[in-house]
Amino acid sequence: MMEIENRQSSHKGLDSDNPAIRMGALARVFMAAPDTKVKPQDLAACLNDEKESIRILAVEALGKWGEDALPLISEALDPKQPDQVRISASSCLGRMGIKAEPAVLSLASCLESDNALLRWHAGFALSKIGSPALAELKHKLASDNPKTIMAAVQSLGWMGKKAIEAVGAIQTLGEKKNRELTILCASALVSISGNTEKGLHTLLSSLKEGDPKLTKICIQEIGLLGDRAKEVKELLIPQLSDPDPEIRSETALALARIGHPSRRLVEALTPLVSDDNKDVRANTGIALSVYGPDASSTLPDLQIMAEDEDQRLSSIAKAAIQAIQGQPGTDNK
Repeated sequence: MMEIENRQSSHKGLDSDNPAIRMGALARVFMAAPDTKVKPQDLAACLNDEKESIRILAVEALGKWGEDALPLISEALDPKQPDQVRISASSCLGRMGIKAEPAVLSLASCLESDNALLRWHAGFALSKIGSPALAELKHKLASDNPKTIMAAVQSLGWMGKKAIEAVGAIQTLGEKKNRELTILCASALVSISGNTEKGLHTLLSSLKEGDPKLTKICIQEIGLLGDRAKEVKELLIPQLSDPDPEIRSETALALARIGHPSRRLVEALTPLVSDDNKDVRANTGIALSVYGPDASSTLPDLQIMAEDEDQRLSSIAKAAIQAIQGQPGTDNK
């Protein structure tokens, strides 16, 4: 009985002059939604609250109603909204997938933003919507804004085979002198066409240029190709000893995403378990966790990492140890 009363009264306070009371009421709605008498439209005013934190929580609460709250979540993409509100809205729409088709234009407008995180989330949402977003993404490939073009290329790459109509345009863009764009186009073409030969060659060539920024982007894109990059995985070994900890960290994460362990890779990753940089150690632990029993030689180092005062590192190490000890081995080349 008490639970029913709480659901019925959960919206009380949403229109209070006291922001703490408004936040508390909204939090109760968030916890109860969608199993509550409150309706999505009851949260409309919260999307324009003077407190950004209330706007963000309202978007997250609306996300629990899914398609029923689509119009309001789409409104939260308005350029007048703070970037973090738009990011939250994009994330909610991405979880809806193709059901978020009516928001395609609003999401595409987010690709024009100067905020890289917003462009990423909007592009990811568009890729999850799939074919209905294809025309608008192709249109963005002709933008005057290089950042918008790159966001659209990435989104099309994430869309995979559904973006086959965009291959010609992406190939043309990949021939431009912008090296970052060339890298993203190469990765997208592999994802869309499944043809790894030319795309991986372009990525590996860029990796050898020695530009730290391009190196990081190349490693990220190779990692995101996952299984399709298995043939070049050991060519990433030199980057595991790069002086730049971000490059070492990104390389370990890329190897985790690619999988397909080998003895050489395990040997190259082992020193990074005790690296000076926490992110490097964390991503190395994740990679070794993916490798499972093939990484059994790293157990002594992981046992030490498991005692680390940093809870994140300790948890990653314990998970890796469990993965290594808990399943049969596969590849010991």
